[in-house]
Amino acid sequence: GKSENPVVLTGTAMVQEHLLSHCKETGNSVLRTMIFTHQLWLTYYLAEYDQGGMLAVKTEDVERTIRSSPIVWRNALFEGLTYFALAKKTRKPIWKKRANKIMGKVKKWVLLGNVNMHHGLQ
Repeated sequence: GKSENPVVLTGTAMVQEHLLSHCKETGNSVLRTMIFTHQLWLTYYLAEYDQGGMLAVKTEDVERTIRSSPIVWRNALFEGLTYFALAKKTRKPIWKKRANKIMGKVKKWVLLGNVNMHHGLQ
């Protein structure tokens, strides 16, 4: 911990840029996606929606990297929340379009079975 910027995962335990470089060198897309996913959650909690929007775009394909995991469902929730926040803040249609795409994805998951995402549709 003790990062100067709470959205950057750098501190006494690790340096985010070193870890991302390692992911690139080794082709570790799972770890890279996990880093961006956790950052996305932080940006939403801290109302850093612009940065969150960039991260949400990077994590849109999370289900291809980390299949059938609660992380995928939770990430969809934060992607949608971030996109809706950006749509409200910027009034740009691209963010509303992305948010609606996430809503469609979540609706499909709910129809296919209980993925514990019913609250995500509220």
